[in-house]
Amino acid sequence: MGFIEGLIPQSPYRLSIQGEDVLVRQFQFVVCVSLTPTTWFTLPPEAPKFPVLLDTGHNHNFSITEKHLRAWARLEIQSFLGYPTTASINDSSGRQHEAPLYDGCLWLYSSDPNAPPLRVELDGGFTYYPANHELTGPRIPLLGARSLATARLVLTADFGALTFSLSPSESP
Repeated sequence: MGFIEGLIPQSPYRLSIQGEDVLVRQFQFVVCVSLTPTTWFTLPPEAPKFPVLLDTGHNHNFSITEKHLRAWARLEIQSFLGYPTTASINDSSGRQHEAPLYDGCLWLYSSDPNAPPLRVELDGGFTYYPANHELTGPRIPLLGARSLATARLVLTADFGALTFSLSPSESP
């Protein structure tokens, strides 16, 4: 059994997060996380758990909007150390934009309620979309391939059974 076991939806469905109705589209993988500054080595019991889309096409660590950081993670960006650089983001028209980067850790929640969350340092930070940014950012926060690689996680998708799993790698 994987650390995270999930179903791959065949049709869209809705989630309610902190009073917000969110559409999850078919074939989108949803996992639950908490976000903290890197200086937090234990997850506070009151840390909010919120859904993110596991997106292997997103080649950075993690992306979140100001709205989701405040409403879902219940944090302010001032809690995080900013990077001196930005991330280059290409929009759907191919234009390039810059998004600020911040230092942080994600905590992945297991499908087993008795397992502790897995702390994943976001090497290279996470992209943040302030409310006044020229790009709106993702409609649901994105967990990207880079964070999976840094944490040495194995993603398995079985589209026949419509299931996915995410587990720590057993390779050195």
